[in-house]
Amino acid sequence: MYGLNVMERCRDTGEVVSVRCQFCIYFGHETDPEKPRQYAKKTTKMAWTNVFRADQFQDHHLSEHPQEWERYQACSYDEKLKFFDSKVPHHAQSF
Repeated sequence: MYGLNVMERCRDTGEVVSVRCQFCIYFGHETDPEKPRQYAKKTTKMAWTNVFRADQFQDHHLSEHPQEWERYQACSYDEKLKFFDSKVPHHAQSF
């Protein structure tokens, strides 16, 4: 639903412990050419541990991946399941 990848689960309960943003992994951070002055974009991949709030995911996607997040939201449930399947990790594209 939010384009996240489960990174770790609790061994005892199977509950999710940490997730990572797949938009960071596959697309990197977007820049807005309309803005004359911008902060340098992060090179790290955003992750959340133990506290999972939808508003935090959405805020991150809107500020760092606005175009891809909009494309993703327009997809059906089944399309979202496959959205990242054929993508190459962003860091691999720079080599």
